[in-house]
Amino acid sequence: MPVAVLGQRRIGPYQLLGLIRAGHACEIWKIMRIGEESRMAMKLLRRGDKYTREQVDFLKHEYTVASRLQHDGVIRIHDCQSNPEGCYLIMELFAHPNLKQTIQLGVERLAYLAETIIRQSAAGLQYLHEQGWVHCDVKPDNFLVGDDGHVKLIDFSLAQRQKGRLSRLISGKARIQGTKSYMSPEQILGAPVDARSDIYSFGCVVYELIGGRVPFTGVSANALLTKHLRAKPPALEAANKNVTRDFSQLVARMMAKDPNRRPRSMQVLLDELRGTPLFQQRPLPPAAEGPKPDRR
Repeated sequence: MPVAVLGQRRIGPYQLLGLIRAGHACEIWKIMRIGEESRMAMKLLRRGDKYTREQVDFLKHEYTVASRLQHDGVIRIHDCQSNPEGCYLIMELFAHPNLKQTIQLGVERLAYLAETIIRQSAAGLQYLHEQGWVHCDVKPDNFLVGDDGHVKLIDFSLAQRQKGRLSRLISGKARIQGTKSYMSPEQILGAPVDARSDIYSFGCVVYELIGGRVPFTGVSANALLTKHLRAKPPALEAANKNVTRDFSQLVARMMAKDPNRRPRSMQVLLDELRGTPLFQQRPLPPAAEGPKPDRR
């Protein structure tokens, strides 16, 4: 992924080498520690209008969740610090576009890697669930995808501890957080969530990856959320004629309104994915570009 080169600017003991991307509140930078050669990434919340207590808490919570995670499909987070410039996380460098950016270039280009991307994404989520966390913001933006389909799960700022059955029964209504195009019905209602909530959101991601569009849209935020609560997901075969009926039905079950009708865990989903052909005809990689014309 191209980076915007900055030069010799420093934050704490780190030199900023280039801007990878800028989000709503934070920037992601390619960095190196002064006096060392290895490259890392920095998620930086600069002091200013967006430097609120809530945003700082999100960053610190992300460190709490991810600092002990060790899985090839989950971004490694090493440190969290504050200084006069702002608050930042130090992370593993995986300088590749997120899945949303890649989808926007055309899902046809991704089709030959789709099975790899889906399984690697599910494996990263399964590991997170095994560690007792629900991601709560599963969306294409939060999966980085390498050229070979290698996936890294990122952004744990909304992650919640999975609750036991008794805790779920006595829990009060939760604050509604997430991304509206991918939120499970239980998230929208402020009900307790578990791994099946991430499975619903992941179903929306898979639909978009294969179909090229999100399963639900609305003229307003309320209209969109109402569809997540009540509308039947459109059949994936209608968005991509090469999809098998079995795979389309699996994605529909992932997006069932009732959590009990979804695969009960990400591991169960992974097992089903291994036994369910995705495409009727296996897609081939895009043809390599030929030599560029000499414009001298």
